[in-house]
Amino acid sequence: MTSNQREEENMGKNEGKPSALILIILFTVVISITNIIGGSGPVSAGSGNPTVFLLGILFLFLGTTGIYASYGLWKLKMWANRVTRIIYLISIPIGVFAFLLDSRATNIVIQLANIGIDVWIIWYLMTPGTKRLFEGAR
Repeated sequence: MTSNQREEENMGKNEGKPSALILIILFTVVISITNIIGGSGPVSAGSGNPTVFLLGILFLFLGTTGIYASYGLWKLKMWANRVTRIIYLISIPIGVFAFLLDSRATNIVIQLANIGIDVWIIWYLMTPGTKRLFEGAR
């Protein structure tokens, strides 16, 4: 099999990436887009409440950083592994804050699920096998 045939065969494939990593990348893209949309409202409207405005800035920052980090995760860049862990570390207290602001059962379930996912992503990106995957692609 020639090099070109191998490249054609691998086109559209995940290039040997673990399924969990692909799910993390997709999840991060979706959450990042949601953060950008959610953050742009308070920022563009020039919210009179400074806390809401600053939260909008934070969500815009997390969203744009998450999109960039997702690209780096796909390319197996070590910096993206670190940045993604930081994003999800920041997201945990935001989830706790949202949990405390709204005590409806649905919000509690959603926030607990998000916090659980955040913790799992951080754990997964820190496992020795995942670290080796990123170290080999510096």
